[in-house]
Amino acid sequence: MSILHKIKTTSFSNSEQEIANYILEHQEEIATLSINNLAKATYSSNASIIRFCKRIGIDGYKDFRLTFVQELEKARHQQSYVDFNYPIDSTDSAQTIAHKMANLTQATIDHCYQELDRHALERMTALLDEAHLIYFYSIGDSEIRGQSFANKMIKLGKHVLDVNYLSDPLPYAKYASKDDCALFISYSGEGFEEYLSILKKKHTKILAITAHRNSKLMDYADEYILIEDLERSSDSIGTFYSQIAFDYILNTLYAMIYSKHYAKNHHNKNTILTAPTGKPVGF
Repeated sequence: MSILHKIKTTSFSNSEQEIANYILEHQEEIATLSINNLAKATYSSNASIIRFCKRIGIDGYKDFRLTFVQELEKARHQQSYVDFNYPIDSTDSAQTIAHKMANLTQATIDHCYQELDRHALERMTALLDEAHLIYFYSIGDSEIRGQSFANKMIKLGKHVLDVNYLSDPLPYAKYASKDDCALFISYSGEGFEEYLSILKKKHTKILAITAHRNSKLMDYADEYILIEDLERSSDSIGTFYSQIAFDYILNTLYAMIYSKHYAKNHHNKNTILTAPTGKPVGF
């Protein structure tokens, strides 16, 4: 998880929040800003700044400043050649478009990897692995990502119910239990309130993959993975960034679940994918 993301999402004390706000508003000045000058600018103390740094997992201001500046430089480099909303234009050749899309894909995965909370990933993996039944919720393009994830999980013997294809999914939420979990994939995190309230009452674990920390989905989530909000759904040529990001995270979760019981899963997969004739069938 990047420092910038931690500053935006960490819960600070009032004095620490003043420091966070100043840094976010004066990012370009941090490279030359001493701890004394930062304390003066934020009406705080050197000790407060050290506490702020430790709150986001860095020992001191010197290390914070170095890492922060390095991340800014990397972000500038990525943004210099990737526009997540309009990655191509009308004058691009086929080769240029292919190159730009390759850059967009790589930049998306790099962003996700840098932001990924390893501990949240491990906790979510454990809940999915232990769940008796996994309910899957999504809207729009994200449904396709979820179908691929569900298809892989079923081959490991995991019971996944894709509620998006049910004519009336509401009763299924009412029959969920504390031994189940519900996985929501949504960039906006909105549109699921009716299901979320029911699942919460049933003590079903709610897992979220979203880009919006302040969404309704996040109000209910027991565990979550956040991606950076880099896509404008109403002003882009396609949901490239969000779908690549969701694919990457879901594939990572699947790989971690596979790894937890590697020998068993490898055997099950090979058994399922072998036809009665003994010949392998498609995965």
